[in-house]
Amino acid sequence: MKSGSPTLRSAILALKKELKILRKEILEEKEQRVLGAIIRRGLRCYPREEDRGVLLPSAKRFRVDFYSHLKKYSFRLFLRDVIKNKGSFSLADLLRYCSERSAKEYLRVLVRVGVVLPMRQSRFMLKDTRISSFGETLEWFVCQILEKEFYLPSLWGFRVKENRGGGDFDVVALMEGSLVYVETKSSPPKHIEQRDIQAFFDRLEVLAPDLAIYLEDTQLRMKDKIAIMFEKELRRRFGSSWREGHPLNRLRRETFGIEDRLFITNSDPDLIANLGFCLGRYLRSRAAKIGGGKEAILWGP
Repeated sequence: MKSGSPTLRSAILALKKELKILRKEILEEKEQRVLGAIIRRGLRCYPREEDRGVLLPSAKRFRVDFYSHLKKYSFRLFLRDVIKNKGSFSLADLLRYCSERSAKEYLRVLVRVGVVLPMRQSRFMLKDTRISSFGETLEWFVCQILEKEFYLPSLWGFRVKENRGGGDFDVVALMEGSLVYVETKSSPPKHIEQRDIQAFFDRLEVLAPDLAIYLEDTQLRMKDKIAIMFEKELRRRFGSSWREGHPLNRLRRETFGIEDRLFITNSDPDLIANLGFCLGRYLRSRAAKIGGGKEAILWGP
């Protein structure tokens, strides 16, 4: 059979179609596993618009390279400035968090994958100017991390009926029978208020995950403000004896934990490494409790 024959071309097209269907079925099976864990908790999920508000290349062939660049903290900061100046910007507008050399490299990447469009007089613009923040892109990225780096079926950015915590649930995954929730924050600690921490705890009570991670995409200190606000919320919920029942402990650098079930962390020195530390710490603590011992309750009945 000749490589250019109609029969071979038809066979290749049929194979591509079958592969596309198979990929869709695998994706749906992953989503159903996570949704099943949520529905069994008595929650009704609202559908999410695919890739809504996410800064992504429209051509999927570029997404592997884009995901690889997102692993760099400096690139994520760079994208924040791109979004901030989305209507029209020059290279000089993008130098707050990286060198001119890095900014040129990152800008070339964004133009090549079609996220940024070149304009006249060495100016550029974001292709999708509807994007107003880095928040949804961070949710998508963390969801990809859990799937690609830790092999966890994951969902991001969905809403449930009667969520008294408000907003959506950023990233939810299944890990060895445990429901994992990751709340992502793209804003620096100075923009986080006490009511945001209270809403986070409210969402935990609604979702009832086995493990929760509060993730700030920053390399600033968590102890100075975020950890203090968590302690204040623990005191509000559990009274003056909160330290005895639910102590907040520094585990390493700017990662804190409560009973190895709730973690606070950031991107210092690396976002993926910190997520891995929290996941591993939870699994090891769970294994240590097999065979007895009373488990403290942070949320739920």
